[in-house]
Amino acid sequence: MRRNSVDERTVLVLFLSYLSFSMFRLSIGMALPSIISEMRISEFQAGILYSINLLSSAILLTPSGLMADRIGRKRVLILGYLLLAAGVLSFSSSPNYPLLVVSLTMAGVGSSMIIPSYYSLMGELLRNVRGFGVGLGLASYQIGGLMGSYLVGAFVALGNWRTPFIIMGVLEIIALLIQIPLVHSPPSIEEKPTTFFSLLKMKNILISCTSIFLGSFGYFSTTAWLPSLLLSRSIGPIELSLILGLFFIGGAMSPPVFGRISERIGRRKTTFYVSMAAAVVAAAALLINHSLISAICVVLLGIFISPHRSLLVTIVQEAVPGKNISAATGLTQTLGLFGGAVGPVISGALITPLTIDHALFYSIVLPNVLCGFITLLIREK
Repeated sequence: MRRNSVDERTVLVLFLSYLSFSMFRLSIGMALPSIISEMRISEFQAGILYSINLLSSAILLTPSGLMADRIGRKRVLILGYLLLAAGVLSFSSSPNYPLLVVSLTMAGVGSSMIIPSYYSLMGELLRNVRGFGVGLGLASYQIGGLMGSYLVGAFVALGNWRTPFIIMGVLEIIALLIQIPLVHSPPSIEEKPTTFFSLLKMKNILISCTSIFLGSFGYFSTTAWLPSLLLSRSIGPIELSLILGLFFIGGAMSPPVFGRISERIGRRKTTFYVSMAAAVVAAAALLINHSLISAICVVLLGIFISPHRSLLVTIVQEAVPGKNISAATGLTQTLGLFGGAVGPVISGALITPLTIDHALFYSIVLPNVLCGFITLLIREK
């Protein structure tokens, strides 16, 4: 009984702490228009600014997962929060574009340590309902995005984009201090972890990595450029914050729900259905140039564009023994972050020669369609 209470407390602390991470991660797009104006940079440079955080995470995610399997998930998690907080606080006070890039890179390194440790701990602590557990982990990511969007949107409306990131940095320090005494890892398995190349030889992992790359390409293109799209359709900053807030609420509620559904009908089918639904709703938002319809479609998009990540991570975790979960999770999330890193940059580069509507069609709708069909190649037990 005591062990169960410790596990429940650990899950709660992990969930709440992860909010501070996602508040920052998913709210950068809200600040991009203000940063573009203040720093006098192009949309392409802004896309790089958004993506560098994801790219630095992606490069180090798999090594961080391997390190977590070897020296302990809690140790890597705590170090990650330390680097994240330092990067966010530096970002909030950077006076020029190069320092913004350096700060976001530092935050990305910290993120690379947090993500595999967090998802591995959530999956292991709730291993009997792993689909729900990993979905719950993603839910905290979306709820944090909601909180961050409101926070940044409110300050951007006042002409101040820096203060909300100071607040986030302080919250990340608090999360770090709380997790040191209260987070407890499941008992470690004293076996030698697998290698990176051994993981890639597993068919389900290779397919899942490809699918999550495409899905994340679409997801992060959405969070980076939808604010600009909606602003171009005469939606003000306050209304934009509300719409994106509902987008993240939908994204927070749906992963645990679809995780449960996947335990009944299969994770492969569930991933296919949500990916195709996301593509249809995104296409409607882009092709119908009406502010109210666009807003409704964006809210619905939040429900369907998020669950593929937790579903694919769950598939990967179920494909490997417990001693390799962090490494496998890190590898999958690495490909997801690479997709998330290149998506906003390519979208930004397409906006100038095309229109923002056409650019986002190619970078949101098409990747989700491909993600859904490729996932059908996975073989479930």
